[in-house]
Amino acid sequence: MPFIVAEDHAVPAAAFGIWARAGVCDEPSDRRGIAHFFEHMMFRGSEKFGPKEHTRLVARTGGSCNAFTGFDQTVYHQTFPAVALEQMFELEADRFRWLKLDSDSAAVEKKVVLEELRVYENQPVVRAFRRLVREIGGDHPYALDPLGRREDLDAITPEDLRAYYRRLYRPGNVFAVVSGDIATDRVRELAERHFGSWSDPADLPEAGRPPKFLPATGARSERLSFEVPLTARVHCLPPSDQLDHAGLELLLALLADGESSPLQETLVKKKRLCVHAGAHHFKLLHGGVLVFYGAFLPPGKHAVRRGIIREVCERLAADGPDVEEFEKRLRRFRKRRAAESYSVHKRMLGLGEAQLLEGSYLNYEVALEDLAAVTPERVRDLARVLFATENTLELDIVPEKTRWWMPLAGLFMRIWRR
Repeated sequence: MPFIVAEDHAVPAAAFGIWARAGVCDEPSDRRGIAHFFEHMMFRGSEKFGPKEHTRLVARTGGSCNAFTGFDQTVYHQTFPAVALEQMFELEADRFRWLKLDSDSAAVEKKVVLEELRVYENQPVVRAFRRLVREIGGDHPYALDPLGRREDLDAITPEDLRAYYRRLYRPGNVFAVVSGDIATDRVRELAERHFGSWSDPADLPEAGRPPKFLPATGARSERLSFEVPLTARVHCLPPSDQLDHAGLELLLALLADGESSPLQETLVKKKRLCVHAGAHHFKLLHGGVLVFYGAFLPPGKHAVRRGIIREVCERLAADGPDVEEFEKRLRRFRKRRAAESYSVHKRMLGLGEAQLLEGSYLNYEVALEDLAAVTPERVRDLARVLFATENTLELDIVPEKTRWWMPLAGLFMRIWRR
């Protein structure tokens, strides 16, 4: 089992995370939601520790712990006083190696995850968003929700959980990151003591992986249960190990970071066509998406807002960024990125994400140098690839119902000058 260690003796705190390559993409097609279900089971007790005792013991040291399930991974992490490092190793080793998966615990957590799904699905905007993602992503696992499907969750048995545990929660499929006020030799000693004899099962079936994610392109309009109209441009991203991460971060910052960015300046402040505009990227192992969007109040035409977003993107692809603006954004972004490295928790998560998505944790450690090497021409060339017509979906979302006062609010927003 690999361990990544990042020493930082500035404060007497540490962070410890374990990444299991076990996410939505690794679920059986008839057991959607088992990855998130299993995340819950990891807090239900192991050979030495009872249900929820992991959380209580971490809190007793003055620390905190949590977990999250994604499309490509499930991550278990804790931040704590550095003197409690050995206890964290003991807690993690016990559940990763000797988790209890009995019928009673499974029944309790099944009720919890089903209720979580019920509350989630009971929100109209959530139902609309899930439908939208399916329309864009098709049959790929990335178009599914980590919370799963009710009928599949109902069907999951303790035997299913044990098979999932055996197949994916093993030393060849996980890695750990430890950062903070710790010594590498001490981590090596604890890793050998608590995980050294752990080995993969001998008869594992060959793991299948999903194909490259290729979301829909072209143009489409969807009538959904959103509160306000929205227009967006969705651009396909390559698999994360083929992506220019530094270039993408700067491209995003240049177009949509802050009120002075071209997207917000034009759509929200100058033309007052949107109440909010922004961008997000989703970088994943098998391909992702970059989304630019504007939300507005009726009355108004999607085409006008969509045209402005297209113009902002195409200007960058044609001319590249303004050199002075590029330098300003680069300095601001490097300052923010450097500040993150002072948090042992953020550094631990950053190192793990780089290891998972880029194939090497070292990419996180040299990220500032990578950012410094980005040029305006490199951002322009990346924009030309990402914003190509064949790589783009123009999407309009029309609310199924419009509240009576929204058109009045929209008109008032247009005529009122702040």
